[in-house]
Amino acid sequence: MSEAQIRIRRATPADIDQMLTLLRAADLPVDGVATAPGDYLVAAAENGDIVALGGLESHGPDALLRSLAVAASHRNQGLGRRIFDRLWQRAEAERFSEIYLLTTTAADYFERLGFLRVARESAPGAIRLSREFSAICPDSAVLMRRTAGGGA
Repeated sequence: MSEAQIRIRRATPADIDQMLTLLRAADLPVDGVATAPGDYLVAAAENGDIVALGGLESHGPDALLRSLAVAASHRNQGLGRRIFDRLWQRAEAERFSEIYLLTTTAADYFERLGFLRVARESAPGAIRLSREFSAICPDSAVLMRRTAGGGA
């Protein structure tokens, strides 16, 4: 499927079932997705199938990158990077200081996107209080950070 046949757009409540299916297939958490679909971007094929997604949750001056996932059938086509780039544009437009993420499997990928591994104890309070940090991701998940356009 060509890049032109995939459209990246903000998720809507009508997308939730497909989003949850994709996240489960990627073995990623689904908590909170159904209550905030507007935090997510989806890549939709011409037939309406959601083949990739990623989210950005606001937590005060910082944000948490959530669940960047691409369907197995559409991997290695740059979709994850396209969604990340759009989320990063949003982070800069909204002037977040730092973008954080937690990962158990993709630290090397996110390092290539400019994220640095940081100690979990270094996370700001609002990030530590997020459901992702405090309850959803295991303590073994790697915390990563990248300074956004609103940062010093």
